[in-house]
Amino acid sequence: PHRSAVLAYTRSVTGAAGQRTYSAGVDHASLERWLYYPLHLVNDGLGSGTAALVVALAFLAAGARLVGGSTKVAAGVEPARPPSGGGALLATTALLSAVLVAVGQTAAESQYVMPHVPLILLGACLAVRSLPGRGVRRGAAVALGASIAVYAALAMRSFEHDAPGLRTGRIEWVSRYDFGLARSAREVGAAARPDAERWPLGDVVESVRARSEDGVVRIGVASHHHHPFVNGGNLRAEALRRGVPCTVTALAGLPKPTRAQVRDFLRDVDVMVLDRFRHQGFERGETRRLLDLLRDAGARVEEIAAFPVTARSDLRVLRLALDDDVEALVPPARALAPPTRPAEVRFEGGWTLRGVLRTDVEGAPAFVLYFDAAPGATAGLEAFVDGAHGGAVTAKARIPLEPGPTDGRLLRLDVDPLEGATEARLGLRVRGGGRRREDHARVESSDLPKVGSYQVLLTP
Repeated sequence: PHRSAVLAYTRSVTGAAGQRTYSAGVDHASLERWLYYPLHLVNDGLGSGTAALVVALAFLAAGARLVGGSTKVAAGVEPARPPSGGGALLATTALLSAVLVAVGQTAAESQYVMPHVPLILLGACLAVRSLPGRGVRRGAAVALGASIAVYAALAMRSFEHDAPGLRTGRIEWVSRYDFGLARSAREVGAAARPDAERWPLGDVVESVRARSEDGVVRIGVASHHHHPFVNGGNLRAEALRRGVPCTVTALAGLPKPTRAQVRDFLRDVDVMVLDRFRHQGFERGETRRLLDLLRDAGARVEEIAAFPVTARSDLRVLRLALDDDVEALVPPARALAPPTRPAEVRFEGGWTLRGVLRTDVEGAPAFVLYFDAAPGATAGLEAFVDGAHGGAVTAKARIPLEPGPTDGRLLRLDVDPLEGATEARLGLRVRGGGRRREDHARVESSDLPKVGSYQVLLTP
């Protein structure tokens, strides 16, 4: 299961949608992409001075090896030690992994290539070892150690002063070294002081547990809405520390999740923790769009706790619940009111299509379908909608049909946009089946155009 989860996450980041979301859509063939990590490794990974010294040592070591076998060694000068091959192996390992990282993602400055720093410094030590003359090697070692000490000291500055300076083009001789803390602390309005801000991880966990029917804390998260300190990972760690069962679920499909993805997310979570001051607040910007996305999918959003921490960080715990009426069952008078188009399509098995509402999302047809289930309607079926253009299927939607007490209401099914389709065909079949004719429910009567014996045309 872990292998599958890792591969699924990798595909979501490196795929077309992930490239737009996480890598800013930087083209794989562009110079910008292939210089992204080397520049950040120089600026805020190794440090520009150390990087320049490493390059110089590499050239000196290469020169020493080239001339070492063809020149006589002066009296009293210790010759260069023969290469062991370790440096070449380290260099090859670092280069291969750097290529894979660059192909997969360009993000987070030097964060994803920091594991290369020890390899590079080991290579630098091998270069020092191969230089001729004990004095030369000692001098090179002292210079390398001094440069590392300087940049380590710069990295220990207060986050208020951890900022780039002394630039030469795109090279920063003094850069920002504490990528995570400095940026995060500035974003939330933290201050460098002895009495640090108290981030209410425990308070959030307890406020959610107090309202949980089974004592489980179910937290929802969304990319680009993670708080630097009060986020899903830290909340789960705090819950585990307190012995509280906790799950963290991410909203799939961002930046444009389907309605089905949002509803699946809402079924698995109870709360989200959002900062009222981030992303232009709850009234506009990205946070408002996220909340509208949840509400449009049928969520009731209720604020259950507030934790103001700084002048720029006001945390709100939002309880999320699906409205049953919006989620599944709708009174006929409301379901079939305009602009819904009433229909009468009877399928075998006790299912009747009573209404079709079509919308268009960026040119792709989407539908809301209303079904009536007769007493004893067949269970284990799914509605399948095929979107087609010119006779070729361009998109598919599969939605389970769940018979049950409806109290005279209609079952609402939402069909996500069928990209590239100019027509849509509806049928019913055994869930997950469809290869055999007997898996399909025959259309017994229909006031919509029929497509064979098992489908009807939803589009005019």
